[in-house]
Amino acid sequence: MLVLAAAALLIFLVGTIIAIRRLAKVPTIRLVSTKQPPELALVDGLTWHLFLSHIWSVLWSEGEAA
Repeated sequence: MLVLAAAALLIFLVGTIIAIRRLAKVPTIRLVSTKQPPELALVDGLTWHLFLSHIWSVLWSEGEAA
């Protein structure tokens, strides 16, 4: 019984370590000047922000920007 509990605890700890390592690798948007995430304030009545990113060089090289 004690061995089963120890095995369950070991599996839980390994899973926790793997989850923490994966979470640490998640990319985030940060300011170049402070290396901190930007503070996004919303105007009253609004709910969402929109971040739209594009790379023009990819569009021009594939001939899709017409």
